[in-house]
Amino acid sequence: MVPDDEAWRNYLESLRSPNGFVCVRCSDGVRTWRMPGGSWWCEGCSTRHSVTAGTLFRRTRTRLPCGLPPRGK
Repeated sequence: MVPDDEAWRNYLESLRSPNGFVCVRCSDGVRTWRMPGGSWWCEGCSTRHSVTAGTLFRRTRTRLPCGLPPRGK
């Protein structure tokens, strides 16, 4: 079971970027950092990225399903 939103974000992040976040726009993995709320900021191209982008949870304002186990776990 995944206990909270932070754990879900970490799980999705580990699936998308197992070796650390790399910007999908400019491929910079050095000048990036995590913003409050779980988004990533890339200094290289000045773009904010969400870990939920490209997933079932994209563009949703609902909470991540805290009580459900991640798929495959």
